[in-house]
Amino acid sequence: MNHLYVSDAWKVGVYLENGWKREEITNAIRRVMADEEMRERSRALKQKLDASMIEGGSSYESVESLVDYISSF
Repeated sequence: MNHLYVSDAWKVGVYLENGWKREEITNAIRRVMADEEMRERSRALKQKLDASMIEGGSSYESVESLVDYISSF
């Protein structure tokens, strides 16, 4: 998954610009945990993902079609 989707498109995370330094990771976690709008977008995204995975959902149907196709050989 591309970091641009998480940080810029979906706005449910932050990009670590200076690598994996302890201080930057700590600050990023604090920003994510304190940002109520980001947390709400995360909840909404989770609901969409959950709905796509239930029987009849779009992801469920895609996997089902793939299995049927592979099984036909």
